[in-house]
Amino acid sequence: MQTIADFKRRLAPGVKIHTIYHQKILGRDAKGLVFGDEDKGIRTVNRVLSTQFTLNTMRNGNMIESWMQFPKAKEVKFLDEDTIQIYTEHEGSLIPCLTYKFVNEYGHCRNCGCYCNLEELTDEGFCGSECYDDFFYPDED
Repeated sequence: MQTIADFKRRLAPGVKIHTIYHQKILGRDAKGLVFGDEDKGIRTVNRVLSTQFTLNTMRNGNMIESWMQFPKAKEVKFLDEDTIQIYTEHEGSLIPCLTYKFVNEYGHCRNCGCYCNLEELTDEGFCGSECYDDFFYPDED
């Protein structure tokens, strides 16, 4: 991903996103509030609208929808093809707020354990014919 449009295109109901919240208040120090990371786990996209989307979130034992606004370009950093970090203003500077990583488009090869795009995995769960052969026929050269 390189743009917010890319991020929007990948969002669809049923897509799973690993979420880390970077502004959990841990306490105070001489400089003010101390923030830390909170792993929100893998959440499922429920709705996608033109300016916002929802993620299923467990709160007090109930599944609810958390509404998220799409960020502005100045508020994001694309860490890699699957990860976006969203920033928010705090005391005049931008600090990390949320990190989203797409996770449901990938799977592990049953043989070598590599992390592959699901489109590259065979129906049997292998990353290619060589891994399939190695798994089922390990003693053959």
